[in-house]
Amino acid sequence: MVGHTGVMEAAIKAVEALDNCIEQVTKAVESVGGQLLITADHGNAEQMRDPATGQAHTAHTNLPVPLIYVGAKKREGGRRRQTFRHCANHAVADGDGNPARDDW
Repeated sequence: MVGHTGVMEAAIKAVEALDNCIEQVTKAVESVGGQLLITADHGNAEQMRDPATGQAHTAHTNLPVPLIYVGAKKREGGRRRQTFRHCANHAVADGDGNPARDDW
C-alpha cells in the first residue's frame, strides 16, 4: 500500500522491510528442505513517478512481475540452492484458465 502514497522514501523503507522478511522466510524454508515461490499480483513501487508529468504515480503498473523460485535440489554429494526468476504472467493462466498472452 505504501507505493500508492507516491512517497519514494516510504516505498524504499517498505521494500527494505519486505526484503528482510523474505530473507527470514527463505532461510526457514531452506532449513527444512522446502521450496518457495515468491511473486506479486501487480507492480507499483518500481514506478513512483509518471515519466511524462513528473507527478507521483500511485496506481498499479502493468510491468512484468517476477516469479522467484527458491528450493533445494538433490545433487550428488549434498544439496544445492537453486534460484530463478521469471515473469509471473507467463507462468500462470488468467482467471478464466486461458494461457497468458505474449504481450503480458
